[in-house]
Amino acid sequence: MKRIVSAFALLGLISGLASAAGFNEPSGWDNMFEGDMEATVFMGIFQGGDVATGVISSDGESNDIKTDDGTMIGVRFGKDSTTWGWEMTLATAFADENLTNYDGTSTGNANWYFLNADLMLYPFGDDCADGTLQPYVCAGPGLAYYSSDTDALDSKALFDMNIGTGTAITISEDLPELRLDYRWHFIGGSEYDRSTYTELTLGVTLDF
Repeated sequence: MKRIVSAFALLGLISGLASAAGFNEPSGWDNMFEGDMEATVFMGIFQGGDVATGVISSDGESNDIKTDDGTMIGVRFGKDSTTWGWEMTLATAFADENLTNYDGTSTGNANWYFLNADLMLYPFGDDCADGTLQPYVCAGPGLAYYSSDTDALDSKALFDMNIGTGTAITISEDLPELRLDYRWHFIGGSEYDRSTYTELTLGVTLDF
């Protein structure tokens, strides 16, 4: 919880600096819901780690569950202005699951499913590297759903708070924009450990 509060404080500080620098012009809030929609198709790495520990299954065994690093794919939909933006993310992460109990460790397959909504802030607008780079920070709530081929842990929707940073990359006006994203996911729920996961993804953005 302290990390989440600190991250929102940082986002608020950057927002204040952006306003002080003159980013609260009509290029900001006034038109972040106007213009074309953007869709970013992305793929990357989702960091594994502990999912739950000490889960008691129906046969009375205590189980520890964790996943390896996996592959993440998804799409982000949204709109933005020079300074502000918003987006919705739908994504899936595929990983190998390791289930450890008194009988040893067994492996299986597991999936994370994500639905997130984020507020985007571009503190430098489009003035970074002559417009080639457009760095941003973002934060927002969402839902995460964990599913695996073991029945030791019930599958259910969990609260997910994600905080991220990254940059849009414009190589040429004739080519689609690239997106590099790094995000932290704070996921927790009954029976699940409150854990932090990270993602590193590369995407291609299209207007429509």
